[in-house]
Amino acid sequence: MDVSVRTQDALHVPLMKNRNFILLFLSAFLSSPGYYVYLIGAEWLMLSLSENRFYFGMLFLAASIPRLLLLSFGG
Repeated sequence: MDVSVRTQDALHVPLMKNRNFILLFLSAFLSSPGYYVYLIGAEWLMLSLSENRFYFGMLFLAASIPRLLLLSFGG
């Protein structure tokens, strides 16, 4: 009985006291805006080099496919 109570208490650790969760949260928080800045910059460059809207859409699609595929596995 005593062992099961201790294991249940170990499973209910608050998230903000878990070092791994804090590091994951901070890295996601800091890398997400960087991705969107890259996406806007790449699209802006594409539009300044070529006024073709088809290339603009293909660039957006090519940049978004890996993120969509990996989000389904990585979360």
